[in-house]
Amino acid sequence: MEKLFIPVDFIESSEKLLEENLDRLRGITDVGVAYTAQHRRDLPELVRVLETSGFRVPAASQILGCDRSGVLAGKNKLDAIIFVGSGFFHPVLLKLESSLPVYLLNPHSKSFDEVSQAEVDDYLLQRKRNLGKAAGSKVFGVLVSTKTSQFNLETAFKIRNHLIAAKKKAYIFAADNLTPLNLDSFKVDCWINTACPRICEDEFRKPVIGVEEFHELF
Repeated sequence: MEKLFIPVDFIESSEKLLEENLDRLRGITDVGVAYTAQHRRDLPELVRVLETSGFRVPAASQILGCDRSGVLAGKNKLDAIIFVGSGFFHPVLLKLESSLPVYLLNPHSKSFDEVSQAEVDDYLLQRKRNLGKAAGSKVFGVLVSTKTSQFNLETAFKIRNHLIAAKKKAYIFAADNLTPLNLDSFKVDCWINTACPRICEDEFRKPVIGVEEFHELF
């Protein structure tokens, strides 16, 4: 089946929101900007606002899927990172991976917030809890998204075969939308997610771990 991908931009600009919060960046000189696809058209104006206000922007990059490497590649030249988008998943991981102050500029809620260390600690604690529960699990469900950019069936079969070799029960679940509503009724002890890592944020009844966490355990 052929698919057509059409870029869709968020209508409201984030330029004014940044201007209103520049005083929050006192003491910072070099700023990196990370953004999701729907906010890419705002980048030139955001860079202009920062540079005309005395900041330097050594790194600016779109987050593609869950690839944050663009802005992180220049982290040693940065004092802070501004993430343009919604949700705390990417900002929390940017802070964890860069050890820099990270600010979430959210045009949807019209808010500008710094990611706290407490939010990073909560993420790490939940990850640790899920790993602990996964270690004691006997029945695993391996999640596969049928979305083109997230389809990892080969990885899923490798994980399934590894689990079976380890005397575990393992089943592959493939769907376009992998949500708690669709999956919570199945009798598995733990989910292993091969699709978008943000699925791990959803409130499943059973623990959800990613491919990297799986390799830590097995």
